Amino acid sequence: AHEGAWTEGDWVEVVYGPLLGLKGRLVNLQGKDKLLIELHSSGHTLEIGIETKYVQKIS
Repeated sequence: AHEGAWTEGDWVEVVYGPLLGLKGRLVNLQGKDKLLIELHSSGHTLEIGIETKYVQKIS
C-alpha cells in the first residue's frame, strides 16, 4: 500500500500467515510499512503489529 492509504479506524482483514481471515480495526500506523491492529476473536481482543502487505482494507 502506498503512503496515506491507511487511516486509523479502518477495518482490515489479514490475508496471509497464521492469522489469515481474522478481521480487526487499525489502531495506528507504525512507520510506512507496519500497522498496529486490534483483532477480535473468540471473545478476546488482541493488538498486534503487522506489515501492510499482510492485510487489506475491508468495508
